[in-house]
Amino acid sequence: MTRWPAEFKAQMQKLLNEKTEAFFAAQAQPAPVSLRMNPSKLRISSAQDNLHQVPWSQTGLYLSERPVFTLDPRFHAGGYYVQDASCMLLEAIYLQLPFKTEALKVLDLCAAPGGKSTHLASLISREAWLIANEVVPARARILAENIAKWGAENVFVSQNQAKDFQKLPFQFDLILADAPCSGEGLFRRQTEALEEWSPAQVLQCATRQDQILEEIWPCLKPGGLLIYSTCTWNSSENEMLLQAFQLKHDFENLEMHFPPEWGIDCSKEMPLYRCYPHRLEGEGFSFSVLRKPESTPPHSHPPKELKRQQAKKSEAPVNRVHLAQVTEWVQAAEAQDFITEKEQIWYLPSRFAHEFQELNKALKLLSKGIFSAEIKGKDLIPAAPLALYPGLRSTNFQIRELSLEEAIAYLSREALPGQGKGWHLFCYQGLALGWAKATATHFNNAWPKEWKIRQRFANIQLEENLSHLPDFQSIRT
Repeated sequence: MTRWPAEFKAQMQKLLNEKTEAFFAAQAQPAPVSLRMNPSKLRISSAQDNLHQVPWSQTGLYLSERPVFTLDPRFHAGGYYVQDASCMLLEAIYLQLPFKTEALKVLDLCAAPGGKSTHLASLISREAWLIANEVVPARARILAENIAKWGAENVFVSQNQAKDFQKLPFQFDLILADAPCSGEGLFRRQTEALEEWSPAQVLQCATRQDQILEEIWPCLKPGGLLIYSTCTWNSSENEMLLQAFQLKHDFENLEMHFPPEWGIDCSKEMPLYRCYPHRLEGEGFSFSVLRKPESTPPHSHPPKELKRQQAKKSEAPVNRVHLAQVTEWVQAAEAQDFITEKEQIWYLPSRFAHEFQELNKALKLLSKGIFSAEIKGKDLIPAAPLALYPGLRSTNFQIRELSLEEAIAYLSREALPGQGKGWHLFCYQGLALGWAKATATHFNNAWPKEWKIRQRFANIQLEENLSHLPDFQSIRT
């Protein structure tokens, strides 16, 4: 039986009153398992009676049991993202936001491991672009991996502090600040969060959250929207924080509207919303939408002299031979830009070229669009993220469909038997996985070392493991 800190029990009693007993009873139950499909890669193959959809997300699904996702090639290919259903409310929030343009500049400030960034990437229009940012290096690498696997061409990944975005010569239409918090909403899934919890830790988190808001607020354009969210319930990191922030900065709290049957609670003090496990199938999540007044003076940007002093990045145009080859690999109905940086070739639509230049000057970018190829001497090696990009012109490559066992071996970076010439695109159920180069006896595995399956799973039947998942169909097939 879970031993709850007395201060936490008192806090929840104050928030929930007579519902407190139902809350703690729900906390004793297993957390629901849910995932969100990548609409650019997967769809449900046909009508399935056992599907349990997340009410507030068109691509969100609950599972009756938790499979070993590591042993599903579609997971590695970015076909879906395993995410708590409460966090998928981002979709219902986004669809209510009163934007005046589709060409949005969007920032996910505290983005790792990437759940909300991949969701935003699926929600924003092709005219919009998103920066997914994470300041912690190890977490930023995980974020970049998940973004690469999702395959969105209009997403950049950065590793910066909030204040660094003040260097940019423009402001954002939408900022998501999913702030680091005390993690009360994760207690039944992460026992370490419960063990680390204390009233002092809550106050430390609130101080950090206030600093994040202070540093990022100048980066929001007049009339722009900021979604503030946490995975915690206490008032110190939610209402009290925003009320104190409003004493320093003028903003409007937007009211959101949700069907009553969804079970989302609204604070009595302000339009701040909470998800509780006794009210819905999901974990703890709290959020509020802030709108900066149109009358707010624009943020002053760095002077031109400062921008000229900034170190120039080693970007260069792609040489004509390589350009002709890599252009054949990408199918696009619009103008394309390819840049070379440190022997890497990156693709991004031309419409984002100007913003990219500004981002590349001011920020530490880990991902600059779609990493398409690597230059090794005179050879051009297709990059792993290119295989996972839905805009890959796959007909220009030899395609080999893998069985489930072969796909797991490939994702474990094992060599597969076979023969042939040149680069092959390995697929599983029509979904592209990655590259392998054929020799006279086998395929040399090009799946990235840092992405390989390292765990060993004994006594797991692969096909039976996947039976807990819906019947998916690749968008390409």
